Amino acid sequence: AFGSHDDALGVIFVRGIPDYPALREDLLMQASVMANLQADIKERLTVTDAQYSVGWSHGKEKMNDKLDTEKGSFYANPLVDQPGAQVSEELRQQYPMYYRDNVWPTEAECPGFEQHFKALGGLISGVGYLLARHCDAYVPGYTPDLISSALQSSDTTKARLLHYFPQKTPQTTSADDQASWCGWHLDHSLLTGLTSAMYIDETADYRETEPTDPQAGLYIKKRSGQVVQVHIPKDYIAFQAGEALQVATGNQLQGTWHCVRSPASASQTPNALVARNTFAVFLQPSVLQPLNAAGLTFGEFSRQVLQRHY
Repeated sequence: AFGSHDDALGVIFVRGIPDYPALREDLLMQASVMANLQADIKERLTVTDAQYSVGWSHGKEKMNDKLDTEKGSFYANPLVDQPGAQVSEELRQQYPMYYRDNVWPTEAECPGFEQHFKALGGLISGVGYLLARHCDAYVPGYTPDLISSALQSSDTTKARLLHYFPQKTPQTTSADDQASWCGWHLDHSLLTGLTSAMYIDETADYRETEPTDPQAGLYIKKRSGQVVQVHIPKDYIAFQAGEALQVATGNQLQGTWHCVRSPASASQTPNALVARNTFAVFLQPSVLQPLNAAGLTFGEFSRQVLQRHY
């Protein structure tokens, strides 16, 4: 799991969480509904001056120097609707990606969306706080409780509902090219909580189905460089190490390199349009929290990261 050895995968699974399976199903089903709303609704929910990190975002993020049009995302702080209410105007202007108010579709447009987003995001955040205590205990020689206390006092938690659009034609993906649905990258959080993916056949009533290619899905790169496909069980939450955790622990806990591979084979169902939906919660400190001895703050660090992707 987490560690400094070559076989460290950088991901931990947590099971036995009350209410989690139902909350996961409720929200992931709605990702397809959200992604297929009318263009004018999605335009209203797009917040350009927050670096597309609030509300709907599609085709704005760069992966491997290319605009990523393979997925759409909906971002919000799942814990508070006005995360900037308690900070200065200067910080709100400097970090709109964290301090802009949430935006939501109406109940008529996407019934229950806001409620389900907040419920699942809050649950995953709470589990992540408990895991952070173990991260603190695992890394000797630095400020006690640094990770857990930074998360508990944070106002920058961000959740992202992801919709990978159906591949209408088979991909010619080689064994060495896993990153066809989402390129190789590190999250810039301390920890990222992640649901297992739900595959939806969007040709009829958004029914859950199986992936059209068993090789499609999440891939992780070990410290040794070995690439491993990761299957998250439906009733488990996975937690990955983010790049900020790597900085804060002096590389003792390294960020988890990961990508998503699209199906490389056609569906056996004629005219099937199979989408992949998942949900990630980025647990990260407040923008003024120092990450290292040099005084690099999380806000400064995150701006550097976002400049690489937007």
